[in-house]
Amino acid sequence: MSDRTVERAVERVVGPARTRRRLSTTAFAFWLNAPVLLVITLLIGYPIVYSFWLSLHRYNLKRPGLFRFVGLGNYADIAASPEFWSALRITAEFTAPAVVFP
Repeated sequence: MSDRTVERAVERVVGPARTRRRLSTTAFAFWLNAPVLLVITLLIGYPIVYSFWLSLHRYNLKRPGLFRFVGLGNYADIAASPEFWSALRITAEFTAPAVVFP
């Protein structure tokens, strides 16, 4: 017996209002995976967003009560720092050969 024949028999016995609307395979797979996708997004997204939020503030670990918003000032300080550019150059010199010659 085909699926459509069974559905028609159910409609005759139960009535058309009681039959379930079927989801497509893609929609069904999405709704099965939606809870875990939400959890993974929160587990990965929250720390990234919170780290960016912290980077926009002047924060002292010795005095956690002092939490001053400085905006992109921290990034401007880093861009003006010669230590940052030296560290970036050394990192690139180490990483480039490691990527090119695995």
